[in-house]
Amino acid sequence: MTLVSSDGMEIAIPGQLVARSSILRRQSILGPITMHYTGEELSNAIATYTEYLSIGDQCEISSKVSEILEEMGLGDLPERHVCTHHQAACLEADTEQKHMHVACPYHNQIHSTSPRDLDSANNITNVTNLPLITSEQFLANDGSDGHRLWILIDTIVFDVTGYLNKHPGGKAPLLKGARKDSTLQFYQHHGRKGNTRPLFNRLRSLAVGRMSLSELQRVPGYQKLDTEGCGNPSLRRQFLQYFHVIE
Repeated sequence: MTLVSSDGMEIAIPGQLVARSSILRRQSILGPITMHYTGEELSNAIATYTEYLSIGDQCEISSKVSEILEEMGLGDLPERHVCTHHQAACLEADTEQKHMHVACPYHNQIHSTSPRDLDSANNITNVTNLPLITSEQFLANDGSDGHRLWILIDTIVFDVTGYLNKHPGGKAPLLKGARKDSTLQFYQHHGRKGNTRPLFNRLRSLAVGRMSLSELQRVPGYQKLDTEGCGNPSLRRQFLQYFHVIE
């Protein structure tokens, strides 16, 4: 199976790792999985876990790697390895009580939170804490003269600059979305294959902000959309729920 990083890299996950994670096995049937880490971070995490399977206790694991592996459902590493690079105090703990309450607060986090909870928490954090974008900022990022290319869908702004050459429908539809509201066009052309998980994974990785109604009304082409008449009511309901958009 394949992971897609936040910077667009595709990283293959060895079968032995997939076999050890119920999260990876379950999500692999939906296609490539997008994660909010760089390709280098994901590759390092996979390489570290593979090394751990080979040499066990001799392998040192950083807090960033353990965080990524936890989200992948591979958080079964020995406690002392998880804390090796996070805090030296973890290595000095002489009792489990001291280790849990004094030495390493990150250790507490990974023991009190399941992989499923972490995945859910990251989804919510990414889509609810998006910064507010002004209409001026949006209109300026039209892909010309070295600017980024932003498109607008149902109040959410997406930076598609690095996705132009990867878009299944080609560059043209994305380029046409510059400086206007692309909501209706999006629902008319997406989400008809039944499986929308890869689509939302991709959208999540591209989201850079959201717009208030007052700013939205200044964008060319904006119109208050009726869900039932948008071309794909089911997809729009999923989108509004996923990105916590209030009509």
